[in-house]
Amino acid sequence: MSDKVDYMSVPTHSDQQVLEAIENMIDAWDWNDLRQYIIEERMDYYCGNADSDEVDMLIEDYGEKEKVDVF
Repeated sequence: MSDKVDYMSVPTHSDQQVLEAIENMIDAWDWNDLRQYIIEERMDYYCGNADSDEVDMLIEDYGEKEKVDVF
């Protein structure tokens, strides 16, 4: 049996410390950073986890922007 310690499984920071660090990280983002992160997350979800009904609803609801006629 090995006496090695798996340091990746030993928590070194409290949940509160992690939460505060995440909040500070997000507070430092500008609008473009936040928008890009959300787009990447939604792509991961819809291309990897969503069922076909969810993808159909996404395309139906948001698939094409309405074209606005400009005078």
